[in-house]
Amino acid sequence: DIAGVGTIGLHLADLVRSLVCSDENPFNKECFDSSVRTLPADLQRRLTYRKGDAASQVRSLSSADILIVDPPRKGLDAEVVNALLPGGLARRLRLVLYVSCGFPA
Repeated sequence: DIAGVGTIGLHLADLVRSLVCSDENPFNKECFDSSVRTLPADLQRRLTYRKGDAASQVRSLSSADILIVDPPRKGLDAEVVNALLPGGLARRLRLVLYVSCGFPA
């Protein structure tokens, strides 16, 4: 699974085999690492953080079963949307959870 700084994703850590979080904000890795240190060791081993926006993570979608996206107000980049379309890289996905701050996103 791929998620952002972990505000949503880390709540799922005990339900998944692995969880990859990413965000383009350079300060979010420190927040993520701080949160992960509070979890039991068996959960910590499941968690990974990658710096970068959603478009930089598109190749990871080929191995994801569940995707949680919380895009900025502009919505998802075209590269990400194309990966989610039938025939795109995200063929394994069983579930996409799209969190949005408003309908335009």
